Amino acid sequence: MTYRQTNRHHRRHASALTPWELFVQHTLLPWARLIRVANLFTVFGDPIAGYLLAALLLGSDVNPLRLTTVAFCSLFLYAFGTIQNDWCDLAEDRRHRPERPLPSKQITPTAAALGALLCAAVALLLALLLGRRPFSVALVILVLISAYNFRLKKSLGPGSLCMGLCRGANVLLGAACVGFPFGIFPLVVAETVYIIRVTWLADGENRVQIPRADVYYLPLSFAVGTLLTLPFLSREVYSINNWLGFLCLTVALIFTFGLAATLHNRTTRPERMRAAIGMAIRALIPWQAGWIALYGTEGAQSLAIILLTGLVFSSIISRSISMS
Repeated sequence: MTYRQTNRHHRRHASALTPWELFVQHTLLPWARLIRVANLFTVFGDPIAGYLLAALLLGSDVNPLRLTTVAFCSLFLYAFGTIQNDWCDLAEDRRHRPERPLPSKQITPTAAALGALLCAAVALLLALLLGRRPFSVALVILVLISAYNFRLKKSLGPGSLCMGLCRGANVLLGAACVGFPFGIFPLVVAETVYIIRVTWLADGENRVQIPRADVYYLPLSFAVGTLLTLPFLSREVYSINNWLGFLCLTVALIFTFGLAATLHNRTTRPERMRAAIGMAIRALIPWQAGWIALYGTEGAQSLAIILLTGLVFSSIISRSISMS
């Protein structure tokens, strides 16, 4: 009798929901969890920073339409990777993360596969509109993502390297819209090394860890990348008007150093490590904003401020939608 009453209660509750609420609950939220929407705020800053830094180094003008297009291309590439990741991990997630959208049957594997293919197609179309170089970089990113998801993620070293290369190539995706000045590569390498270390930490997020001194690769990669890039910039960049760019880079460095210090040689439980990984990923936002602001125009600095607001949105969303 109680069971029947409970069923009637759930049916009444479900019928009380509006069509919009049903759409949000049964479609929008599962897909948001699948693509890890909180991470998207850390993604599009990479190609924007790569584009503007390359333009600054080459003395090129910025085309707002191309800048917007490459940012969306990056987002669709990332969505492709996260969907494909869960599709490949379905059997494992059934055991360890049954609440994820695929094992909980909120989204079918077929729908996920079609969603991933759609994201890849849109990303390649946008890259093709940008030209041969961005299209080539986008293809490389797709290959790296698929190699990681289907093969390399089971091996910590190669998998971490592949994930780092994906992020580094994301910066190159933006630069490809302008050119590849030598001064862009310290930034690419720095972000690659940074994500390699984050991925290394994330591999053990389901068990207790005691991070060693190599956790300081997080701030070290930012510091070395900055020091190797700054000499390529013109003297005008070092004016007082560019204080926002240098402030953002400094904040990213201090934040990652503090994060590393809280983890070093400390017993870190899974829930604490997952939170730390989320903070490490979000630390990319001020790092990206710094390079964007250094372009020096009012538009670039406004864009950097807009990007920084992503810290707030990503932090809020990550409370209910996991970043890892």
